[in-house]
Amino acid sequence: MSTEATTRKKRPQRRHSAAAASMLARGEPLVWLSGGGLVIGLLMVVSLVVFVFYQGFITFWPSQ
Repeated sequence: MSTEATTRKKRPQRRHSAAAASMLARGEPLVWLSGGGLVIGLLMVVSLVVFVFYQGFITFWPSQ
């Protein structure tokens, strides 16, 4: 075996700074957008269920 095959060449390390990394490159805005869409969807479902119960309540409650 040659010495070249046994020794590994070290790759130069990339220097990333937190300020240099773009938020769009990390996908963070899409995570927040997905979370916001999930919250809005859940609120719409809950409000629809509450509305259906309310309408059923006023329909079947005996009036004076």
